[in-house]
Amino acid sequence: MYNILSIADYVIDHGTKSGISITHLKLQKLLYYIKVWSLVAEQPIVNGSFAKWKFGPVNSDVYHEYKAFGASSLRAQLKATPFENKKDKELVDFILDNYEPFDALTLSTFTHRELPWLLAVSGDTINDEIVKKYYGEFLFAQNFPLSSTSNKYIPVNTEQDASYIFDMEDAFAHNVFKYSSFEDYTERISKAKKAAHKTLSDTIASFV
Repeated sequence: MYNILSIADYVIDHGTKSGISITHLKLQKLLYYIKVWSLVAEQPIVNGSFAKWKFGPVNSDVYHEYKAFGASSLRAQLKATPFENKKDKELVDFILDNYEPFDALTLSTFTHRELPWLLAVSGDTINDEIVKKYYGEFLFAQNFPLSSTSNKYIPVNTEQDASYIFDMEDAFAHNVFKYSSFEDYTERISKAKKAAHKTLSDTIASFV
C-alpha cells in the first residue's frame, strides 16, 4: 500500500491533466473510492483510514494537509509517480476515470446513501470488512480484476440509472449497462452527448 498523501498528490495531478477541478471535498471522496475499489479488487492501494464525517468519509491526514484551501482547486506537487508498478497505476487511473466526472457534492451524496457510511458512528472509522462485503456486491465490482475486463465493462450506477431500471428484472438491467470495454462505454457516452447537444441546438434554433 501507499502513503495516502502521495496518492492524494497523484489524484490532484491526474485531475489537473484531465482538465477537472479537484477541491478538498472532492479529493477526500476520490481517495475513499480508490480505497474502496482497491480493497474489492484485492489490490489494496491506500494506507490510511476514513472516518464518518458530516459530508462523507474523511481521512484526517488529508484533511489537515488541505483544509486551508477551503473550496479552492488544489494544485499538485507531484515530482514522480508514487506507484511501484504499472498494475497499481492502472487500477487507480481506472477508478479516477470513472469517478472524476462527478462533482464533489454528487460524490458526497453517493457515500451518504451507501451502507458503510450509514452504519458507522459519527467520527468513527469506517470498517474495511464492511466496505469489502458491501461494495463487492455492486455490479461495478465485476470490472475487477482489471486483467479480466476485456469482454465486459459495467459503469458506476447513478441515481438516474436506478430510476431507469427500478422495475426491470435484475438480469435484464445488468445487460442494459454492460459494455464490451471501458473504451466502448466512453465512446458511446461521447456520441450520446454530441447528439443531445445537436438536438437541443436544433430545438432552440427552431424557436428563433
